[in-house]
Amino acid sequence: MGSNAKDLLLAAKARDLLIYTRKKTKPVNSDVDARDVAKLLRRIAELDDLGRVREVSTATAGALKKRSKDGFSKVAFRDFGQDMRDITKDILRGIYAANNIPFATEPERRIALIDEVLNNAALLLEYISICKEAEIISVQTAGIWSGKAVDVKRMAASWRINSAQRAQALKTKGCTRQG
Repeated sequence: MGSNAKDLLLAAKARDLLIYTRKKTKPVNSDVDARDVAKLLRRIAELDDLGRVREVSTATAGALKKRSKDGFSKVAFRDFGQDMRDITKDILRGIYAANNIPFATEPERRIALIDEVLNNAALLLEYISICKEAEIISVQTAGIWSGKAVDVKRMAASWRINSAQRAQALKTKGCTRQG
């Protein structure tokens, strides 16, 4: 990465997005073991008080519901999580790749790589939205995650605009010299 403070900040934000994505897409085993169910049913059968049966059943159901919210199920991970991880890796790779292109000689190539970063950020936002609508992630998680993705997208868009303006200035300067 270049020594420009904005470049370093964009890379840091992309890195933070990658770490957050990895954390939030961790696959969890949401399967309930038959032995655990049998043990729980035997425990409930031993209870004499209907109020106590309700209390144990409610607590167990609550624990199972909470446990299932801690990550992506195996199916959700296959359908969305792995793609989301790959997209955030591509975002970080794209930022580094674009920044390592010598702007003076290959401005269009750098701009094309920045465009890929922007496209990947938009795709990640769409995945987050889908996961929120499918109730794979909470509204709160979607908000935090989207905020991180939007930060990266906004900074990359600014970088894209500045690069395009610089490229145009180089082109104009080159045409003036030739003319």
